[in-house]
Amino acid sequence: MCLFCVFCTLVLCVYLRYTIYGGDTVIVYSIDVLEALKAKGHTTYKLRKEKIIGERVIQQLREGQLVSWATIDTICSLLHCQPGDILEHKEESSAE
Repeated sequence: MCLFCVFCTLVLCVYLRYTIYGGDTVIVYSIDVLEALKAKGHTTYKLRKEKIIGERVIQQLREGQLVSWATIDTICSLLHCQPGDILEHKEESSAE
């Protein structure tokens, strides 16, 4: 990988982190993910026991924190939905 590509990747990561966590916008869950999973028969006990989602990630979901894209993919597979069905983009002033 060339030095320019490394620099561009770093700039993109910083930009995304700023946009998601500290910028003018914020990404939030549009549904209660754990309740939706429970309604489909996936209790937190079952998720942990079958090693589908770990306890740390379950706690992040309880607190409304963002999780990895791999976890979002797992959740979407279990709920048979798209990421846009569980996440939404809001302006920071309206997210509070």
